[in-house]
Amino acid sequence: MAEFKTRIIGDKERVKRFRIMLSISLACVLIPLALIIYYGLQQLNNETDFQYQLKSVNALKHINKKLNIRVKTERKRPVSQYNFFQVVTNPLTGKLSKELSPLSNPDNYPERVGLIGYFQINTDKTLSSPLLPNQTKSQVIQSNTSFQWPEIERRIVVKEKIRNILLKNDFVINADNDTAVKATEANLPTDNIRKESFQVKRTQHNELILFRNVWINQQHKVQGFIVEFDAYLQRLLIEYLEQAHFEQSVQVRLRTIHSDQGILQYFKYSNNNGKPSVEVLDEPIPELGDNYIYESYIIAPFQKLQLKFSTGSYPLGSASKLVVFFLSVLIIVIISGCIGFYWVGIRQIELAEQRMNFVSSVSHELKTPLTSILMYAEMLMSGMVKNPQTQLEYHEFIYGESDRLSRLINNILKLSNLNRQQEMVNVEYVNVLPLQDTIKSKVSSLIEKNNFTINFSIDEKINDSAEVLVDLDAFSQIVINLIDNSVKFFNAAKIEDNARRKIDIGFSVAKKSKNNLIFSVRDYGPGISNAEKNRIFELFYREGNEMTRTTPGTGIGLALVNELVIAQGGQINVNTKEQGIEFEVLFEGRNIILSK
Repeated sequence: MAEFKTRIIGDKERVKRFRIMLSISLACVLIPLALIIYYGLQQLNNETDFQYQLKSVNALKHINKKLNIRVKTERKRPVSQYNFFQVVTNPLTGKLSKELSPLSNPDNYPERVGLIGYFQINTDKTLSSPLLPNQTKSQVIQSNTSFQWPEIERRIVVKEKIRNILLKNDFVINADNDTAVKATEANLPTDNIRKESFQVKRTQHNELILFRNVWINQQHKVQGFIVEFDAYLQRLLIEYLEQAHFEQSVQVRLRTIHSDQGILQYFKYSNNNGKPSVEVLDEPIPELGDNYIYESYIIAPFQKLQLKFSTGSYPLGSASKLVVFFLSVLIIVIISGCIGFYWVGIRQIELAEQRMNFVSSVSHELKTPLTSILMYAEMLMSGMVKNPQTQLEYHEFIYGESDRLSRLINNILKLSNLNRQQEMVNVEYVNVLPLQDTIKSKVSSLIEKNNFTINFSIDEKINDSAEVLVDLDAFSQIVINLIDNSVKFFNAAKIEDNARRKIDIGFSVAKKSKNNLIFSVRDYGPGISNAEKNRIFELFYREGNEMTRTTPGTGIGLALVNELVIAQGGQINVNTKEQGIEFEVLFEGRNIILSK
């Protein structure tokens, strides 16, 4: 027949297994929850990133749309309008006539976009302008323009400004033509025309030259206009970036690719309480360059200009904050529940261990005296003891052990009844002075047997008619257990100083209330540590290690004292002393203070 051996699991092994089980359970809950939180936040971050990309795309879309309208207008402009005079065909008669170009009147220019002026560069790289008919001042004065001299001077200044810009950028040569030959070209029909798309060049002084190559009757010319960058493009960028409505600060970098003199500017978008603003900077903001959003090129002819959107870490939206809040609460609840479950589990393991120790202690406390009682009773019954004095000693021993067993059983039964609320405590006001006799009668045999003395003291402020609200049986049980506890631990400590074999019992007035009395029991034994001071009233708790403990007891005496005190509406405290400890029990009283 096979034999199976089951190893008994100890307290430490139970705690270890419980911790491992709880850790695995917590990990099984927290790891999936952490993954859910991580991927949830990633999803929220991706959605925010998508929203920012969409707003960036829309901002660039509006910028390109506006620029396309501006450039499209210039693309459709007839090449003849870049001259001061243009040849117009009458659709009814077919005759040619010479009229002023619309560009000769600044009032016909497009809306204010920082326009400096229009120009046309002839085949010989000389400049002509729709502002004036000829190249030199003398020709302008001689021509019949109907302009007043102040207006002519103003136009000459603008034309010279255009000339200087084009000259610095190698578009024209520094020469004037005093002949009127070029002016006659405006009188010729322009049937054979070929045009290229507009191109852009940025000057060192932050101007944009928009130009195109055209061939008129196989004569090469360059036509275009010059604008200020800030007014033409930068202002447009600021306008539509402010309309993007980002939730947080965004940095937009503008640069020209494949160019040594590329535009390099930074736009900082800020949203202050719903009021967007854009600031132009020369240097980047490092904290706004970590999180890439979107980058793309501006529409032709600005296709070399690139916009890059970036920001810092994305803020949590209201929905995200709500999700994070509930997830945080859930994590706190789970961790708190695990901590509570761990505490309850550890307490249950400790309680199970204490109950096993209690059973072992009770068995020992019952078996040892019963064995002695049976042995002495058997010796008396068999007539082996003839000496009357020895017989008396045996009878006293049997009586003492029986009394100790009775106290142990009474403690167990009373504690059980109190916990089950099967026993009621009937409190009444009892005079303080007679309680001394009650205490002596209850503990006299215990005191005399262990060679102890009791010192009674009553505060001189206490009136002779002072009364305390107690149940006599419960009060007697409290006194017996406290004194028995003091004697037991004194003997276990093997203290040789006989002067310390005493117990002080007293009544005093409570300091905080004149309607309360303090009943105190103080011994001069080994005392207790501060760590054990807070646990001595726990059920089944016994000081020291169960394997090495030599002190008899079951661990329910002081727990019963605490329950009885609470049942009588009192409060018990323990104070450590230099020698021994002192128990103070607070009871309700009346007629306490001695009247003067």
